[in-house]
Amino acid sequence: MQCRFPSTQAITPDVTAKKCCGGALDTDKDDRCDVDTSRWDTPQWSALNFQMNDQHYFGYSFVSTGALAAARYTARANADLDCDTVHSTFERYGYGSPDASFGDCSMNQASAIYMNLETE
Repeated sequence: MQCRFPSTQAITPDVTAKKCCGGALDTDKDDRCDVDTSRWDTPQWSALNFQMNDQHYFGYSFVSTGALAAARYTARANADLDCDTVHSTFERYGYGSPDASFGDCSMNQASAIYMNLETE
């Protein structure tokens, strides 16, 4: 099997439409997503060893394509911090190394994190 990143994972939890701003995913009405560890029981989150165990503001997603040197991923976090339906975005990018081979699954990461509307 060719070296590749885990497959794409949709936003977890879905923080759109104010679901964590007093909505269906915020039963205690503190504008944070409630803890539900079952949301993280997917092959993708398991492969990334990622799970939220405390109340939180962000929804997380992972997008990947390709294999070996053509492999790419975007790890993303989105939140509606002030509950106005405008979301902040934080992203980290990674890619397969040009030297990647079947025997060595080497990769690189972007040197910085992309941020947009970080206080929204």
